[in-house]
Amino acid sequence: AVGDVNVDGSRIAAYNGGETAVERWQRNYGDLEPDEFVESITYRETRDYVKKVLANSVVYAQAFGGSPPTLTSRLGVVAPRGAAVIDPMAARSE
Repeated sequence: AVGDVNVDGSRIAAYNGGETAVERWQRNYGDLEPDEFVESITYRETRDYVKKVLANSVVYAQAFGGSPPTLTSRLGVVAPRGAAVIDPMAARSE
């Protein structure tokens, strides 16, 4: 279902700004919360693109699934390359 699709903010940014730029942003800002990570994207066009895609993903999820997802569930965990990632959503379900 459309409402169940997980939107990866890093992949969205890489599509628009390039993988090399995203790898640099992950190294420099990977310890930030997902919303802060998006705001730290140094390419204005890519930052705006990511915000628009994420906003539209929430609109479509609500239209097709009934309730809008959280930003964390949409972005997932942004971590520096090679770092161990702990999924905060998995910890809540235990």
